[in-house]
Amino acid sequence: MTALVVAALSAREVGRRRVALALMVTLPLWFYLLRRGTEGQSIRMLTLGMGWAISALTLFVLTWLALECFGVYVQKRMYAYHFLPIAAPLALLCARMVAGFTAKPLGLLAAFAPIVALSLLWSRTDLKTLYTTGPAPLPESTYLLTNAAPGDRVVGDGIERLLMETHLRSGTRYAHLFYLANHDLAPAEYGARFLADMESNRPEWAIFESPEIWRQHRQLTVREMPLFAERPIRAQAYLQAGDQIQTFVETHYTAQAQLGNKTIWKRR
Repeated sequence: MTALVVAALSAREVGRRRVALALMVTLPLWFYLLRRGTEGQSIRMLTLGMGWAISALTLFVLTWLALECFGVYVQKRMYAYHFLPIAAPLALLCARMVAGFTAKPLGLLAAFAPIVALSLLWSRTDLKTLYTTGPAPLPESTYLLTNAAPGDRVVGDGIERLLMETHLRSGTRYAHLFYLANHDLAPAEYGARFLADMESNRPEWAIFESPEIWRQHRQLTVREMPLFAERPIRAQAYLQAGDQIQTFVETHYTAQAQLGNKTIWKRR
């Protein structure tokens, strides 16, 4: 599953560089056209153009990789998905390196097989689920598919998968509240937007942790997450924004169901 996602993201990322890639592909043609009327020189210029294209493509990929690595560094977060942007230039760089090998295809396959096997081993649980039972929907998704009307809006913290499974609309511009950790002013800024969206859009459903667990989770987050533990001002603002959102939910919504540690609320 992870390999398929990375492959799709890499293909999409490379596709966005259509103009640059088109120039690289057509560069040898321009060299050929410059000398196409000179006997013997046209093929020589075509070969020279191919060399330029390969060198320019390598420089392009290395620059792209360096910029993506710099972007990962400045974020200063070691979450796996932050490293996905470097997959596309790394794939092109690997292809460029392999293109210069003289080994037979079976030799290259044997060399890369252990890497592929280790990558798939990391995702063996997802792959087993994908090819046997298929991914089961979240309990919250199952509840909403039964009780929500088409076109209803839903809000919550980390509801991206739920939105895909139910095809409901997000009631706010943010599908999770991790944005509140971005910088010291983020809790007040994003928290105010979240509440404003809930007030104006009036989403029919809200899904959050049960009230007491929700409060405890906020306290645990500011103690253990360095983004808050090392920034007391941000931590205090985060607690305040979380309290405001929870108060709004408890004031304007009625609890309908308890699924594990999740409470499903419906607008009054």
